[in-house]
Amino acid sequence: MIDPLIGRAIAAGFALLWLLAAWHKLSAGERFVASLAEYRLLPSGWVRPMARALAIVEAALPVIRMERVEIIATSAHPSPMQVAAAR
Repeated sequence: MIDPLIGRAIAAGFALLWLLAAWHKLSAGERFVASLAEYRLLPSGWVRPMARALAIVEAALPVIRMERVEIIATSAHPSPMQVAAAR
């Protein structure tokens, strides 16, 4: 079995990556909007709102992911009370 600390460290690294990506998109907003518009995947009226939404989702992902890692880590290692209650 892999040590839960390794999983948490990997998850923290990915959380930092997502937060930095969101920070970059929010701090250079107009450049990101222009970059997204260059792909021509969205109608021109949708580019600015979708750029903001993408940055917000990227900022929320680490919070959601770290919470899920915590749930998995606690369910993988039941407490003595949970073991006793299961008997």
